Amino acid sequence: YIATHVDAARIAGGQRVMASSADTLRRIEARYGVPGEIIVAIFGHESAYGGVKGNFDLAQALATLAWEGRRRELFAGEFV
Repeated sequence: YIATHVDAARIAGGQRVMASSADTLRRIEARYGVPGEIIVAIFGHESAYGGVKGNFDLAQALATLAWEGRRRELFAGEFV
């Protein structure tokens, strides 16, 4: 996994986000118990630290998930 998903650019990006978001990450960790390093790692992997935002209609996707039923309560609240 590390060989194919972690490189110098991703590490440097993570270090920048950790430094610029230290206070926010500390508050999140205190409130939810999730270490900031884990949040930043997921953020980096899933969106290249916010660089990739996707090309789909978010409202339509949430409406579909809210209607579909498996996790209706979760997604209905997110949609509203």
